[in-house]
Parts: sequence; C-alpha cells; structure tokens
Amino acid sequence: MLENFQTAILNSLPVFTVILLTLYLRKRKVLNVEAKKSLGPIIFKIMIPFLIFRVFYGVKVTSEDLKLALIIVICSVLMAGAFGIYCYIKKWRLDVAGALNITVMCFAVGTFAFPFVQLNFDNNVFSKVVLLDIVLFVTIIVLGPIIANIYDSGENKLDFRKILKNLITDPILLTVIFTVALTILNVQVSQYFINVADFISKGFSFFVLVYSTLSLTYPDKERISQVLQTFIFRNVLLILIVAILFSAVLEDPNTKKALLLTVFTPFSAYGMIYTDKYRIDADSIAQISMFSQIVGLIIYPIVVTVALGI
Repeated sequence: MLENFQTAILNSLPVFTVILLTLYLRKRKVLNVEAKKSLGPIIFKIMIPFLIFRVFYGVKVTSEDLKLALIIVICSVLMAGAFGIYCYIKKWRLDVAGALNITVMCFAVGTFAFPFVQLNFDNNVFSKVVLLDIVLFVTIIVLGPIIANIYDSGENKLDFRKILKNLITDPILLTVIFTVALTILNVQVSQYFINVADFISKGFSFFVLVYSTLSLTYPDKERISQVLQTFIFRNVLLILIVAILFSAVLEDPNTKKALLLTVFTPFSAYGMIYTDKYRIDADSIAQISMFSQIVGLIIYPIVVTVALGI
C-alpha cells in the first residue's frame, strides 16, 4: 500500500505543477478569461472527439461495461432526486437550489481524473473511465435542462425539440456514434488517421488542466455553508450507493477501479451552460466546483492508491 501511495504521489506531481503554474500565470494576467474561451472549443470540439476515437476504436464493450454505465447513471439520478428534497427541506433560494442540484449530478471526470488515470493506470482502466465520462455527459445533457427548468423562477418552458437538436448535433456524441459504428462494422481506419488522433489526444490532459484551473472561482463567505453541505451530502450518499452496487454486481478489478476513480472526482462546472437560458445561479455552480476541486486535489492521490491496490 505504501509503495502504491508513493507511486500515486510521484505520478501526480506533474498535475500539481501544471495547476500551480497556471494559477501563477493567471495571477500575473498572462493567462486570463479570454485564454479560457479560446481553449474551450479546442478541447471540447477537437481534442475530446479525437481522444474518444483513439480510446474506443476497435474496443468491444462488455456486459461489465454496461453494468458500470448503468451504475453511474443510477448514482446521478438518485443523488439529484435526494438533493432536491434536501434543498426543499432547507428552504434554500430557488435559483441556488437549482444550480447546486445540477452540480450534484455533474462529475468533473474529463477535466480532473484523466491526467491522474493516464499517469497511474493502463489503457484498460482509462478506457472505462472515458466510457463513464461519456455516459455522465449524455446524462447531464438530457436531464440538466429538465432540472434547470424545474427550478427556473421565470416563465421559460421546457423545449424538448431544442434538447433533441443539441443531442444530435453535439460533436462528442457524434464521435461516439461514429466510433461505435466503425467498430461494429469492423471498418479499417488508415494508420495516418490513427497517428493524428494519437498526436492530438496526447496533449489532452495538459490542456484540460489549464482550462479547469482558469475556470476556478473562489467561494464567498455567504455561501460557504451551502457549499459545504452540498459537498458532504453528495459524497456521503455516493459512498453509500456505490458501496452497495460495487459489491453486488461488479466482478472485474479494472471496472471497480474505474468506478472508484470516477465517483471521487469533484463537482463539474458544466452545469453553468444552463444559467443563460434558465434563471439559476451561476456563482453557486462555480464556487462548489472550485471547493470540490481543491479538496479533490488533496484526497485524489489517496483514491488512486486504493484503486492501485484493488
């Protein structure tokens, strides 16, 4: 166990170095909000699709993978429902409750876990973590607008046609469908294209670390209590849910590692995309994301150590 912990710490040092360097450059105003805006389309529209293709092309999805995907969806939905009840009991303001409820569903897998997983585990585990990231992405794309609409204090109506349009035009989802189709049909892709995908995807961890660090927002004093309650609520509930499902249905050690690494990732800031159309609070999402990522940086090497020992 001690050897695994030392390995996790040593392999995590590059992650901390990039984060600290980015924070320093942000403080010196070498990197700013404009840099983040430029990185966003590169990461989400170019790098992630190539990464998905490279990881999943030719890989057969097993029944264990399907179990894994189902578990993570169940976790997200149960947590969102339970936390909605918690917010109602606490009588939190509608826009804040909606924002925090969406973040309870969001895991920052891609922007947080990928660098740690790539450094410490083989491609088998990494591909399963990417699979979970895709499943969570689809879940929040479908359920996010519904939750945001429920908590919207205005008069916006839920537009299922717009949700469907976003689904069928999203580059990440299109890449998933394209890659799965190539694999099922056993279509051979040229080595040149595979090399291009390799080259682009190798820089993914660095770019997402810079992007997520530039996105960090510090919590204000008034919301610290809500942030702490939200963080504790999700993580305690998540541990209970996963502990039950973990032992009940999963057999493959690599699958267990992937699930463990995924559920202990921080809250994602992805829910902020709904703050423009729906009247929910963007600051709450940004602040809980910031807090959980700071905590995550402290505890994630321990999670990696436990996963290495499975």
